[in-house]
Amino acid sequence: MADLLLAGPILRRVTTELVCVWLATDKELSFKLTILQGNDPNPIGISDITKIDQQRCQLGKNLFVYLLQAQPTTDNKTFPLDTLLSYRLDQASEGSKDTAINLKALNLTYGKEANPTFFIPTYLKRLLHGSCRKPHGLVTGNKDNFDALSLGDTEIESYPTNDLENRPALLLLTGDQIYADDVADPIFSMIRQKTVELLGFQEMLPKNENEKFDPSTVPIGGRETLSKDVAGFSSTESKNHLFTFAEFAAMYVYVFGNARNWQLDLLAEHDANLRASLEEFHKTLPKVRRLLANIPTYMIFDDHDVTDDWNITGGWYDKVRDSALGHRVVSNALAAYWAFQGWGNEPDNFDYDMVRSIIDYLETPKPSDNLERQYDLTSWKHRGWGYSVPTNPPIILIDSRTQRQPDGNFYPTQLLDRYALDWLRMEWNKIKVEKEKDIAKGIINSLPEWPIFVATTPVMGFAPVEGLQQLGLWAVGALEDTLVVRFPEKLFRAEGVITGTIINALDVESWLSNRDGFGNFMNCLLHRMVINQCIFLSGDVHYSFTAHAHFNSQGEKLHCWQLTSSSLCNHPNDQQANIISKIATEKGHASHNNQWAYDKNQRWKTEIQYITEEGTENSRLTSQCNIGLVEFSEGKPVKHTLLKKGDPIVFLLNSDEVGIAPVGL
Repeated sequence: MADLLLAGPILRRVTTELVCVWLATDKELSFKLTILQGNDPNPIGISDITKIDQQRCQLGKNLFVYLLQAQPTTDNKTFPLDTLLSYRLDQASEGSKDTAINLKALNLTYGKEANPTFFIPTYLKRLLHGSCRKPHGLVTGNKDNFDALSLGDTEIESYPTNDLENRPALLLLTGDQIYADDVADPIFSMIRQKTVELLGFQEMLPKNENEKFDPSTVPIGGRETLSKDVAGFSSTESKNHLFTFAEFAAMYVYVFGNARNWQLDLLAEHDANLRASLEEFHKTLPKVRRLLANIPTYMIFDDHDVTDDWNITGGWYDKVRDSALGHRVVSNALAAYWAFQGWGNEPDNFDYDMVRSIIDYLETPKPSDNLERQYDLTSWKHRGWGYSVPTNPPIILIDSRTQRQPDGNFYPTQLLDRYALDWLRMEWNKIKVEKEKDIAKGIINSLPEWPIFVATTPVMGFAPVEGLQQLGLWAVGALEDTLVVRFPEKLFRAEGVITGTIINALDVESWLSNRDGFGNFMNCLLHRMVINQCIFLSGDVHYSFTAHAHFNSQGEKLHCWQLTSSSLCNHPNDQQANIISKIATEKGHASHNNQWAYDKNQRWKTEIQYITEEGTENSRLTSQCNIGLVEFSEGKPVKHTLLKKGDPIVFLLNSDEVGIAPVGL
């Protein structure tokens, strides 16, 4: 049974009505998912084996992905709260007895438990969150760096399985679970060896509307020109950019635990730091696999899951959309994201047409033009990537990549367009309706006071860093406003092209880089959703911090915590780390305002205070690889801990003070 699974199992969406487990195999098999309580051998939930065709998708000759979905068999049709549960996987065979898969023998259980375990909390007490996990993200010569996602496994292992008060209830992976644009040579070499094995044929890609090419003929390290000049991408590290669906799939199989123990193609000529970094990442993968098997895990994409700077400006979007190669690579990335990340978040979010187009496209080496067009359109135009989790407090994970509102071709976009804000309102109201039902049943006493929003990049960013970006934008804006620059840009219909170049170079896509978009988002929360306090969980920026902030608008105030954990495994280079260490002790507060807007409803002001690390006087920022641990008491966030190698970094959160009155800045 050791080689039965290609990837997984990964515990995904878990509610009182549904438990989902994701896995992948290289053979078409039938599985049954059974949910157990304690030592009782009688199931309290089971998947419907007659619906296995709806829970399994073939995405290649030797690639089958499954989302097994078990529903409760108890009299009240719900799974119990605050109780240790476990799941068993059985291989089902016609005419013979089901065969249990020994997950303990695969080192996927803790202590004496025979199966992976989990629980459903009435109220969240602890959760894990992190982002930005690049296998070679530690090439700095710093021996203290490693893949911090493995610390989630250590955190669960350190408590007895029945200590549910201290065990994290869920894991949020908040972006850049893979780096599709930045792949080290040894990993890329391994991936290329697996692609035809998975898919059954070599994918051909469009170079333009009339020409296709075999991407496997491009030598390792030779894709930069194709990525930039043909696909229209702007990544600065694109020499091994993933192009085909099978390449994306192989990357996920590897980083999600490497169940088959694929070996990296490490050579003597590779840089010593690169070798050390990849070897360190590789040896922690079994711990990551065990973690993902034992904790409900929710994911949302950021740019590197597809390509760096994805949809950073309207001009970027148009350029890639109009490139046959660029369009197809984004389609492949989104199809792989759906299969390996998105499906398990919320199974009902995905329409039949999109899933069917993915399956149909991948089953033939020569799809028709219409099938290719359908594949591209349904993935690019799908708007159901965001979703919510019905915990207490509830969690809403926001898609701020595919639903942007461009403000010109070369200027920072609004990260959410009007339709995304409408979706946010509908999702919040859906949550409140469900919570009212829980109150009526006596499960909870009142509506949760501190909803959690996962926004991949910090909503309340670290001002000393973002200020440098804004200064650069201001300077180039002043330059473009001069006649000598403005006239030729207008003549060639390229207004703002210099600004667009700077935006790409400086990676300017913070919420505040487009003040209209920021104001629209925050006003939606405060006035249209009537939220007066909330938590933002973020990553993306490759440094970590904790802040509390106030958004003031039209005489009302929204209090919020900004909890940022980044990165899991992508340490800044020495120069960047030095800059971060210098600004870590900068002033502890900042403010922004839009008080001069013509429309009084668009006038707002923010006040942000950056919290110092417990036990220090002015340390507010860290670039060390870490995973965040958020702790709650009676529904309020009370502590944000950054777990890292060595002593953790602790930030204490006084939510009572934040929720009652403004903090003096």
